[in-house]
Amino acid sequence: MLQQDFILIKNVSEENASTILSNLATLYAESGFTNGIELARNEGLPGTLLVTFQNPPDFERFAFFVNYVHYPEGVELFNHEVKGFYKVKQHESEIKFKPEDWLQLFVSKNDNDFDNVSIVTESNEAFLFDFGGKTKNLSFAEQQYELPAIEKTEFSLVKVFNP
Repeated sequence: MLQQDFILIKNVSEENASTILSNLATLYAESGFTNGIELARNEGLPGTLLVTFQNPPDFERFAFFVNYVHYPEGVELFNHEVKGFYKVKQHESEIKFKPEDWLQLFVSKNDNDFDNVSIVTESNEAFLFDFGGKTKNLSFAEQQYELPAIEKTEFSLVKVFNP
């Protein structure tokens, strides 16, 4: 199973995904985390694309990236699905999640603010992380936590993006 942070994109063409990731790499170039964004496809899962990072981002940037892929600039998307899976790092004591826990990040179907992501923990606790740095507990999880059993060897590299 894939042990690094990743984003799954469904119902987005490779062409649109390439445009989105190229723009993302440029927009967040100063972070350093967009050096080596990898886009891969799995022929056995048509319509599913895998995004991984050669330079893994911190939690806050990863949340930004999930949001940006969901709400890209200059690309119109319909009926798409974006889910990020992030493993909390030992040194990330400033966030309220336990090190080594996996988090599922996505943009809520009811989102009207465009500057946050929803989070579901392995125990199906739900949170809203806004880009002001606040994490708020939610009363229910819009999505159930489900870490897919992804093997990187099942995917073929499409392209590597750099700023």
